[in-house]
Amino acid sequence: MASASFSREQLDERFLQCPICLDRFRKPKILPCFHSFCQDCLLSICKTGKHSITCPLDRRHHKLPPHGISGLPDSYFLNDLMDFIDWGGEDALAEERLGRLCEGGCDRGVRVYCVECGQFLCDICANSHRNIKATKTHKLISTEEYEATFHTKSPFIRPIICPVHDGNQIKLYCGTCNIPICLECALYHHKQPEHDHIPLQEALTKRRSALWSLKKSMSRKISKLKTDMKEVDKLSRDIDRDLQNAEREIRVTSRHLIDAIRKNEESLLKQIRDRHFDESQEIQTRRENMEMLSAKIEKSLSFADVMLNQSNDIGFLCLEKQADEKMRELLHERADPPDQVSLKFSRNNKFASCITTDKLGVVTTSRDSHTWYRFRAVQTISELEPTFRRRLSLLMKDRGSWKHHLSFPRSVAFTYDGDLVVVSSDDQRVYIFDNYGRCKSQHTLTGRVWSMPFKPYDVVTTEKGELLVTERTNKSVICFRRDGTTTPFHFGESGLTKPLGMALDNRRRVHVVDIPAHGHTENPSAISCFTYYGTRAGTFRYTERNSPDMLPQSPKFIAINSKNHIILPDYNGHKVLVYNSRGRFLYQFGSEGQGDGKFEHPSGVAVDTEDNIFVSSNHRVQMFTPRGSFICRVDGIEDELNKPRGIAISHSHPYRLAVADAGNDRIKVYQLIR
Repeated sequence: MASASFSREQLDERFLQCPICLDRFRKPKILPCFHSFCQDCLLSICKTGKHSITCPLDRRHHKLPPHGISGLPDSYFLNDLMDFIDWGGEDALAEERLGRLCEGGCDRGVRVYCVECGQFLCDICANSHRNIKATKTHKLISTEEYEATFHTKSPFIRPIICPVHDGNQIKLYCGTCNIPICLECALYHHKQPEHDHIPLQEALTKRRSALWSLKKSMSRKISKLKTDMKEVDKLSRDIDRDLQNAEREIRVTSRHLIDAIRKNEESLLKQIRDRHFDESQEIQTRRENMEMLSAKIEKSLSFADVMLNQSNDIGFLCLEKQADEKMRELLHERADPPDQVSLKFSRNNKFASCITTDKLGVVTTSRDSHTWYRFRAVQTISELEPTFRRRLSLLMKDRGSWKHHLSFPRSVAFTYDGDLVVVSSDDQRVYIFDNYGRCKSQHTLTGRVWSMPFKPYDVVTTEKGELLVTERTNKSVICFRRDGTTTPFHFGESGLTKPLGMALDNRRRVHVVDIPAHGHTENPSAISCFTYYGTRAGTFRYTERNSPDMLPQSPKFIAINSKNHIILPDYNGHKVLVYNSRGRFLYQFGSEGQGDGKFEHPSGVAVDTEDNIFVSSNHRVQMFTPRGSFICRVDGIEDELNKPRGIAISHSHPYRLAVADAGNDRIKVYQLIR
């Protein structure tokens, strides 16, 4: 590949123009994004008192050093390039040498060049320069040696001036702050022993080695990125091919039943194209992220090459910290390739005469796996030890009676600090267990508030730590504190018939499932709504808004999602119905059976933070999407659940699902594994 060549005028016009003023650079400063501008131009766009600046080219925000714009490092590469442009070649140099006069204050010809001061001196002024205390350590070279530097790798020896103290040259390197400093910096701002002063040559060796190591790491990373991008390109081609295969399979399937499934065909095509679009967008986004990271790494590598191969040593040290920080930042920046994904259409050969889209087939990707959601049983609670007072009363009796077994636990709930609340109607108690399954307290109201037996049915918890419990015998809702004392609020005695399940909506209103008394089956079940303090907020009956086939036959528990949609499992209808907050039927899912997505007497229900729905039926607990599509089964066959009733999801990670395994007189707790 032929290398491009430029004249000095072209170099000046192409590389030495400030992007802001469009004139030649005047004291160029370099930003952390490696863009250079005139110092005065940066001062003109940086507002007074601001501690950051926005790059005019890429709009990135950069924090300014303590001394503001003047504290930014000089662009030594541009300074060297301007020196090269200004240098007219060896002939011009010879002419300049012949006509150059001593810069020490006399009119004699020059013989010596001071590297530190950047001045040409005659022999007499050079001797005086060596004898003055402030300059006797300066490096002096002959004019022949100075001219010879124009044939070396780094031909220019412009003195490097401290950006903080104008006129002072760089003399040391602060190993604590990783920046070159002048003597005044060392005296006032980088004092020893808090700061480690390192000779320039020693610092150059160490930092050059560190940058070489970083460059190797960056090279390895960009090599991996390029390999991953090839894999992403292959994945994009594969998923496009999968799209074609899936579309062809959809069409082949639809031809067999063209009269019955024409409408569903277009629906499925839209689904798979949407999924393809989503996956392609994800792949393309990852690809673009990789390209962006690759471009930034290549730019940093190019900059490192320039620093390692072309800069003078002091200029290298002035920019090394900035390059080091940028390259380390890029090394930690992630641009992971997307997960392997395939797209296919799964045909369903066992469809009913009344065909729907999901019965014809389901559009899926390899991401749609039940392994996304897995649960494992982590705890079983079946017995508890009595309180200390109870132990004293049993001290002289049979010690075997110390242990007490749960009896048909009906409902569960998690408090906001992770404790588990269990309602047991047969025990006429509400139990509170800690994370380890140890009973912290137990409460009953029999003989305390009412003379009739206390038969709690369901419980919900509040952010204040209070417990709301539905009570069937006294037909009310009771509010407990954690210590077992009741609040002044218990309500519903005059309006509830047989309160069962209960839930709180986003407005802290209490919704209670209320079923008619025995012998009054002509009255349908209703949901009574109360404010948190017991004022009735309304009751809606389903017959007012829905047809008979949209009504539940025997709901027991209730859940409310983030949209205030009411979710009711129909115990005898073997399905789950969903209504809006005003009682209008939205949709239903499930049917009678023992397979995935089917129910035998669904009872308990709960929703998580993503509005996924959990439903318990006779021997299992299942998880569904917010629209009722089956996701997975929570329990295992080995758990042998028997008549599970209430279920609950914890409020924080790691998410736990508690199941009242009533038929086995125990509580099963499962943990979600993503």
